[in-house]
Amino acid sequence: MKEEVIFELDNTLKALAERFGNDHPELYEAVRIYEELKVSPSRELLKELRRITHNYLAPSDVDKDFIGVYRNLSILDCEYSVEL
Repeated sequence: MKEEVIFELDNTLKALAERFGNDHPELYEAVRIYEELKVSPSRELLKELRRITHNYLAPSDVDKDFIGVYRNLSILDCEYSVEL
């Protein structure tokens, strides 16, 4: 499952940051953390990702793509949390 989520996030997260980043600059930070997680997963990175995304709670002014990315980040968090 983790590989599928990573594949999906690789194809959506950066594009989402480009689309919504002006209104939601936390997405740029989410991209940075996500890239670090892929290389070296750690509890601290997961904690930081949860903090900046408000525990993956999507803002009210976004669309289903944004919500889907946050859902996938949450799934990835769960997958990594089990491993760490």
